[in-house]
Amino acid sequence: MKIAIMQPTFLPWIGYFSMISKVDTFVILDNVQFDKRSWQQRNKIKSFDKFQYLTVPVKSKGLFDQHIREVEINIEEDYISKHKKTITNLYSKSKYFNKFSNNIFNIYNENFKFLIDLNMKFISYFCNYLNINTNIIYSSKLQVEGKKEHLILNICKYLKSDHYLSPIGSKNYIQRNNLFDDNNITLQYFEYNHPIYNQLYNDFIPYLSIIDLVFNEGDRSKNFI
Repeated sequence: MKIAIMQPTFLPWIGYFSMISKVDTFVILDNVQFDKRSWQQRNKIKSFDKFQYLTVPVKSKGLFDQHIREVEINIEEDYISKHKKTITNLYSKSKYFNKFSNNIFNIYNENFKFLIDLNMKFISYFCNYLNINTNIIYSSKLQVEGKKEHLILNICKYLKSDHYLSPIGSKNYIQRNNLFDDNNITLQYFEYNHPIYNQLYNDFIPYLSIIDLVFNEGDRSKNFI
């Protein structure tokens, strides 16, 4: 069984969904320390001149050690109205804005308490639209412990996986030893050749949120994953 393990990103980039589609089981790593100002709470969309961030405000004061699954959204900042206004201003002229905006805004309107619930609702929505049927589970539901590569290895062993697809950013610490070879687990690094698709405004910018792709390409989005 081939698996991948990633933290739950907010409105992920298209490579995130490509990675999900490449495995049998995708593990949401939700029982590790939350990193403020990470992709867990923000992502990039295209603006008139370059790009800008959509950031979800969270409660973090005195909560340095909280796990991802414990992070609460700070709803006092009314980020929902700000995000909807920004998305509308930047994408209302895109070809497929009307096809997706209501569904995206309805997810915002559910006014989630926890960041992970908002992130997973968006991830599930776009997986369904892109016809990605990969089994998705949470690491907090598994009886595993460890840190960094040891945690990853223990998840693989618990799930009886013989093939681990790793994000390229983890290469430095995963290659420090031969843990995967010693346990007969094939280690593969995910490499994504970013395609060029239709975008609004000026030159093409890669690595933006999935909403940039679907607003501009609609049903053709599935061809870019």
